[in-house]
Amino acid sequence: MKVLVAYDGTLQSKEALRFGLQKVRQEGGEVVALHVFHSGMFIDYDSHPDAVGRARREAFNYVDEARQIVSDFGSGIRVRVLTVEGVPDEEIVSFVMRRDIDMVICPPGLKNVVKKIRVASKGNDPTPGRLCRVDPSVMVLH
Repeated sequence: MKVLVAYDGTLQSKEALRFGLQKVRQEGGEVVALHVFHSGMFIDYDSHPDAVGRARREAFNYVDEARQIVSDFGSGIRVRVLTVEGVPDEEIVSFVMRRDIDMVICPPGLKNVVKKIRVASKGNDPTPGRLCRVDPSVMVLH
């Protein structure tokens, strides 16, 4: 089973990553934690000149935290932590559609991703499309 965890650095996404690791530990497979740096949000951004640099550093910290969670909870599990730039919803949906993903796990803040995956996958469904909320902090599409 290939599990994608949409990781944005929030407490809920940290819980989602731990849930994904636990699920793969039980059933076997691989976890891909995907973080998207929203580079487009700085277009016409009238603020401190180093705003983009600060945001990038914060994003790298999020990715480091994800790697630490993998180190702490993912022993023996095949895991990749990836980071890309773009619009988070679009990049996550594109990633799912281009790969053989069996389960998508995301925090509630990225719930639109789940809706967009379901719409994009009509007729080419990479997942059965069943959505469930595992707890208040984790949404799963499988």
